[in-house]
Amino acid sequence: MDEVDPWTELQRLAANAEAANELDNNAVLGKDIERWCTLFNYNRDEARTLIEAHRADVSREHVSDAHWDLIRHRFEPVGYDKEAYEHAQTLEDVLETQSTTIQGLDVNLSRQEGQDLFVFKLGGMLDTAQKVQEVAGMDSLPRIVQTFGETGPVKLCVVGQDERLKIQAWLRAKRIGS
Repeated sequence: MDEVDPWTELQRLAANAEAANELDNNAVLGKDIERWCTLFNYNRDEARTLIEAHRADVSREHVSDAHWDLIRHRFEPVGYDKEAYEHAQTLEDVLETQSTTIQGLDVNLSRQEGQDLFVFKLGGMLDTAQKVQEVAGMDSLPRIVQTFGETGPVKLCVVGQDERLKIQAWLRAKRIGS
């Protein structure tokens, strides 16, 4: 892995912090929410939360204005703005923040040495058991567990590590412009 120059990293963080200050985090516009709902299949609450998190994340990879100017003609006609384009590059990260791995259990939640479960919140582009089945190439529907989170009911999807790898590969393929 390449060593990161500390000065360059500090400049990148400062530029992201400055960009975050320019956007009023409390002023997530309805058109931004609608854009993210359409592009990423989020519900309105998910879209708002992820937009706010994106704007507040000073460590994110920032797309320069110069880069955006070179590619915007390809992405604006299909609904992207610069912010949504940046988010599209991080779909795997979103999955990882909404998931966990449980060691020593199989998909039936039975103790099984050497088996690991991947548990993630259904939502966005992976919003149904049928979609997960399709993406992961499963013969049957994955196990869905209904539970409650901080904001109310949540559906969790339970799959094995092979399915996890297929889901991650699918999300990598969904990255645009990379």
